[in-house]
Amino acid sequence: MLKDLKRDIRTCDVLGIPVSCMDLDFTVRLLETAMEETTGYHVVTLNPEMAVMAAKDDGFMTVVRSADLVVADGIGVVIGAKLLSGKPQGRVPGIELASQLLEYSALAQKRVFFLGAKPGVAEEAAANCILKYEGLEVVGTHHGYFSEEQDQEVIEEVAKCSPDIVLVAMGMGRQEKLISSYRNLLPSAVWIGVGGTLDVFAGRVNRAPQFFQKVGMEWFYRLVTDPSRIKRMWAIPSFIFRVFRYKFFG
Repeated sequence: MLKDLKRDIRTCDVLGIPVSCMDLDFTVRLLETAMEETTGYHVVTLNPEMAVMAAKDDGFMTVVRSADLVVADGIGVVIGAKLLSGKPQGRVPGIELASQLLEYSALAQKRVFFLGAKPGVAEEAAANCILKYEGLEVVGTHHGYFSEEQDQEVIEEVAKCSPDIVLVAMGMGRQEKLISSYRNLLPSAVWIGVGGTLDVFAGRVNRAPQFFQKVGMEWFYRLVTDPSRIKRMWAIPSFIFRVFRYKFFG
């Protein structure tokens, strides 16, 4: 039962954020159970950039802390959590979490909605995933290029499709705030912010080769293949500095 799994969750404090120490397998099992019991869940897939943003923005910190589960997506968060807590720390890459839940959804006849990315991307992602996961039911798609004034209208459209899981790919901060504000319109669903995952599912962006994935250096591969990300990468040393300051000075 879900309540039993929730009791098993260990967390550690990362810059004021309670991050789950549990691994990918446990996290998948937890969310599968949530879907079976139609218990709504908001999952934040935390990377160093998001942690730094939360440390600077009280409003965003409140959104992240209010989520039902925060998992360590980026390798930097894994390292930071180990430094701060000394506990074993599981990594839960958002794209792998989404992939395993889609596989489960296909087998268990759960309904999926893809929300976000540029116009056309969600549809391409849905078409590819339906081919990959036999039996997968994608009940709707919507691009992420809409204003905050349209948020409620779009989420009402999502709710009409009655999905069991909603993958929201609208970029760091925007997707978490959207979910936090409007998940009450579909409280029984599992909502996950997945960043650029739909671009990968659509085949528009290639994921890093296995070697980079295994050694936790996907960020380096993305930087080499897309140098425009250099400004975002400055969040990593800022995060590590904040972790050491938090550890020794609170």
